[in-house]
Amino acid sequence: MDDILGLNDLPAGDTVILAIMTYTGYNQEDAIIMNQASIDRGLFRQVIYKGYKTVQKRTRSTTEEFTRPVVRRDEPAERYSAIDENGIARLGSFVREGDCIIGKVRKNIVTGRVENASTYVGVGQEGIVDRVLVSTNPEGMRVVKVKLRQIRKPIMGDKFASRHAQKSTLGLILPQEDMPYTAGGITPDIIINPHCIPSRMTIAKLIEIVSSKIAAFSGERVNATAYRGFDIKTFKENLTQYGYSSSGKERMFSG
Repeated sequence: MDDILGLNDLPAGDTVILAIMTYTGYNQEDAIIMNQASIDRGLFRQVIYKGYKTVQKRTRSTTEEFTRPVVRRDEPAERYSAIDENGIARLGSFVREGDCIIGKVRKNIVTGRVENASTYVGVGQEGIVDRVLVSTNPEGMRVVKVKLRQIRKPIMGDKFASRHAQKSTLGLILPQEDMPYTAGGITPDIIINPHCIPSRMTIAKLIEIVSSKIAAFSGERVNATAYRGFDIKTFKENLTQYGYSSSGKERMFSG
């Protein structure tokens, strides 16, 4: 099924070391605890793209032009540092909330008054200028599009879910030295509450955990296609051969 869906070439989500246990009291209900070191290594890091677009307009009384606007006395000049003389954002520039990303002025032909019609980075947005496109529309007016790229790390309050719909909310981020560890010195990436299993009855998740543990040791793929026969006894025997408990449980030590 993964071949059909293309998940072998472009998988969804990350494979993590998961511990099902209570710890510190901060993983009650749907809350989970995540390892800070895992986040620093790139776990669940994602790239968010945000696009901005503006079109040059022209009426009987007004005309617009892409350029760097004149800075007012009541605003910092730094907010226009990412655009050039033509009002276009420079590739690779870092911009944050309130910075000008597309410079444009609107001039009244009748009165000669010039006003700022620029586009600014939205509230709570920041990132690197990833791509800039300048073109014209069918009416012959210039169109400017700018795409921002923001790298985002998991923070407390973020929502996560496994393939078995075990939804959760990040309740605490712990340093690796404060996380529990196994006799082999392995610390989990995520700790979830044991009550999630009987309440949602996702038995397949437990089967996946056991089979994925075998897959990690053997280096072989496990066919987990739905509605197929699955002999859990074979995987239990394999775990025993690798020196682990047949249930997949391990003794943990407090960090």
